[in-house]
Amino acid sequence: MVRGISVVSVGLRFIEYRIFHWPVHLKIATSKPVDTNKQIPKSADWDTVSAWRKNRRQHLLTKRISLSHRHKNRVRDQIVEILRQQIAPPDGARIGFYWPMNGEIDLRRLIRDLVSKGAQAALPVIISKTQPMEFWEWDPKKKLYNRGLWGIPAPAERKHVRLTVMLVPLLGFDAHGHRLGHGGGYYDRTLATIQPKTLTIGVGYDFGRLATIHPQPCDVPLDAIVTEIGITRFNGNG
Repeated sequence: MVRGISVVSVGLRFIEYRIFHWPVHLKIATSKPVDTNKQIPKSADWDTVSAWRKNRRQHLLTKRISLSHRHKNRVRDQIVEILRQQIAPPDGARIGFYWPMNGEIDLRRLIRDLVSKGAQAALPVIISKTQPMEFWEWDPKKKLYNRGLWGIPAPAERKHVRLTVMLVPLLGFDAHGHRLGHGGGYYDRTLATIQPKTLTIGVGYDFGRLATIHPQPCDVPLDAIVTEIGITRFNGNG
């Protein structure tokens, strides 16, 4: 159950409150879910849910990759502007972000700007298939290396960062803050172990809004999700 936000109509409205002492004017995203595939019963077994998720992932990934550069850039600029204006972190914030892959929203320009203003940034590094990811400090002036199981660019030096904010890429999401990723479980394992005061924000396209992802016990909900139409804050998750 989502506490603190009541989504009652399609459109945009504004609400003001604080997220971990950050003054925020949130543009609450309230568009309807765009999931058009036939839903499966809530009581479906894991094999059925897994097959449904695989289908949804492929559909959303294909759609995301097929977007034009112009559209991707426009959405990126909208999301970056929302993040700048709505949840600009305080001085000294330690922000975990991601290196964009397969059409993910590119936040590198925003992160560079925040680092120049005193924030610390870190990138996720996959150490093992069964372990949480580690976040290593990212220096915009230093070269990245392809390391880990998937060859994703990562800092050369293992400098752990204890995050205050984590920006999480996603393919799909539901009204309770659950995310649909690529299926590896890396972020779920990581989210389950992070500090309680770490603000977790999902970042993705609004077409990924689903009626449900059929969450399992291992699916850790996010504190907020931002798309090109605004931010939804899940007040009961923090």
